[in-house]
Amino acid sequence: MKKAGVKLALIGAGELGSRHLQALALLDRPATIEVFEPVLTAQGKAEARFAQIKQSGRVSVKFLSRMEDFSPFLDLAIIATTADARLQALEQLLAEKNARYLILEKVVFQDVKSFDKAQRLLSRKKVKAWVNCPRRMWPFYQELKPKFNGEKIDYRASASNLNLGSVAVHLLDHLSFFTGEYDYELSSERLDPDILLSKRPGFREFTGTLEGRLAGGSAISITSYREGNAPFLIQLSTQSLRCLIREPEGKAWLAEEGDGWQWQEIPFKALAQSQLTHLAAAKILNSGESELPTFEQSREIHIPLLKTLTAHFSKIINQPVSACPIT
Repeated sequence: MKKAGVKLALIGAGELGSRHLQALALLDRPATIEVFEPVLTAQGKAEARFAQIKQSGRVSVKFLSRMEDFSPFLDLAIIATTADARLQALEQLLAEKNARYLILEKVVFQDVKSFDKAQRLLSRKKVKAWVNCPRRMWPFYQELKPKFNGEKIDYRASASNLNLGSVAVHLLDHLSFFTGEYDYELSSERLDPDILLSKRPGFREFTGTLEGRLAGGSAISITSYREGNAPFLIQLSTQSLRCLIREPEGKAWLAEEGDGWQWQEIPFKALAQSQLTHLAAAKILNSGESELPTFEQSREIHIPLLKTLTAHFSKIINQPVSACPIT
């Protein structure tokens, strides 16, 4: 008898969701991927991207017109909607279906109350969830992490038009990955006193510098220059190490005290989402564990970020707001 494959769900197959779909085409076992994407143009693009992947024939995809049409039991669901729609998608999915595991895209939600509601729902349904901050899965950063050896890290990231509101949680999680700490104190004092329209319709963005500190003494600054074309740069410094990473160019340099502070260019490769999701899914399905941050860990990072950006947004528009319009 042919072994039944795993059942996977993908909610949202837009720009990022379609990349998740491409990766899932490479899954190492028989699987059916059920996809709900209400925008027909996005669905068409997702179908085309799935077809671009050379497949083993073990993975099939089925596009659904309603969330109610998902299978009753799902081994893993990925919710890749925008942040403002994610809680509703989560609530509807778990009200009608049983899912063993979840991966949530980030920014997960736009307000603290949504995290509280989701936490209670996941606990009640006994669903284990992770948040997709995938730098933790990149081999370069996994190999770099032991070199910090518990030292305080000064983490600086900068670029022109960085999309700070959207990207900040990735970079805060990056430092948390290196340190194992999550208790951030953040400051908006050096953010610019205005708000920009995001490239994603209906959302907003910030420029300037977001600063933060962890209880253990590590510090972070994330800068988005509103003009120019400064490339994305990450600078990591400790008492005994310096590392510069230019991710988009695939370049990195390392200097260590033990080597006389001699700079060495070292191999670096940034991995796209279409190269990662099947690996994350396989590990979750095999062991119930993941290299991604847990929902609880990511919640600890999101909450100070949302509180800081929401307060800044409220100050700029001079009226109270309950949610931060980022995704």
